Amino acid sequence: MNSLFRKDLSDFKPYEAEVNNCKVILNANESFINIEKQLEDEIISVIKDIEINRYPDPTGEKLRKIYGSYSGTDKEKIMIGNGSDELISIICNTFVNSGDKIVKLNPDFSMYKIYGVLHGAEVLEYDLKEDFTLDIDDFIDFINYEKPKVVFVSVPNNPTGGIVKKEDILKLIKSVNSIVVIDEAYFEFYGNTVIDEIDNYDNLIILRTASKIGLAALRLGFLITNSTLLMELYKVKPPYNVNSITQEIGALIYENKQVIEDNISRILREKSSLQISLLSLSERINFKLYPSGTNFILIEIYEAKELYEYLKNNGVSVRFFGKGRLENCIRITVGNRDENRLLLEAINKFLGDR
Repeated sequence: MNSLFRKDLSDFKPYEAEVNNCKVILNANESFINIEKQLEDEIISVIKDIEINRYPDPTGEKLRKIYGSYSGTDKEKIMIGNGSDELISIICNTFVNSGDKIVKLNPDFSMYKIYGVLHGAEVLEYDLKEDFTLDIDDFIDFINYEKPKVVFVSVPNNPTGGIVKKEDILKLIKSVNSIVVIDEAYFEFYGNTVIDEIDNYDNLIILRTASKIGLAALRLGFLITNSTLLMELYKVKPPYNVNSITQEIGALIYENKQVIEDNISRILREKSSLQISLLSLSERINFKLYPSGTNFILIEIYEAKELYEYLKNNGVSVRFFGKGRLENCIRITVGNRDENRLLLEAINKFLGDR
C-alpha cells in the first residue's frame, strides 16, 4: 500500500488544530463576541427559509453583492470560499505547477506553506528582521532573484501582528513578476487596505475572512482581484464550495455593518486594556510585547514553554510556537474583560511562583 503514497509527502507534517478543553480560549484569534446572540432572531429566520434539498448558489451572487457593498468593491471582482484556506488552495491550484516556487515570509501564516507543498511547489521563506519588521527592498530583490509564481504576505502579519505600509505593499506589487497575494484577514482591526488598487495592478489578489469578526464556525472567506485573474481562478473553484447556510448567515451579518463595527470597537478597547496590563507585568520580568494591528498580541519570553503549560494547567489556552523564529513566543488572542482578567491573574501567579 505504501507504494501508492506520494513520496514527497513522506515527511510532511499536517496542520494540527488543537482540541481545546480550557475554560478561557485565547489561542485561535477568534472573536470573543457571539454575534449569533446579537442577531439570533434574524439568523433563525433566514435559516428557516433555506431549501436544504437544493444545491447552494455556486457563485454566491447575493453574498458577493452584499460583501461588495461592505468592502467597497464590485461583486464581479469577488470569489467566495470555504474559508480563506480553500481560497489559498485554489490560488495554488490555479497558478502553481509542480516544481514552481512560492515565497512566503518567516514567520507568517502556516497554511501558505502547507498548500504550496501539497500542490508540489518549492516553498521559499524570507526571514523577517529580528524585530519582525520587513526590509521591503531586500524582499523585492529576493523575489526577483528566485522568480516565484506566487508571493503570499499577510498584512497585518499572523502571528506577529506587524504591518507593512501601503506604499511598501504597492512597491512590492509593481516591482515583481509574480502573483502577489495580500492576506487582509485582520483588516477590520487594522483599517488600512489595498482593495482600492485591484484594478491598477494585474498581479494583485486580496484575501479576506469572516472568521475574525465572529463567524469562525461558518468557514467563509473572500478573494478580491481583477477580472483576468478571477476568470482563471474560476476554472479551479469547485461549483458548490460554500454551503447555503453559510451564504445566508454571511449575507445577513455583512448587511449589519454597524454591528460588526461596534464589535470591533469593543475588541479594540479590550486589547488596549490588555496591552497596558501586559506592559506593566513586563516590568517584573524581561519579556517583550510586539506592536499589533490585530486582535491578538505576541509576546516573547524566555520561559515561554513553562508559561504556556502553566496557563493551560490553570484553564487558559494561548498559542505557543516553540520552534524556529517563534521558539520563545506566545500569541494571546484578546478576550473579554473576564477572560483577560483570568489570564492576567494566572500570569501574575506564574511570576509569583518563580
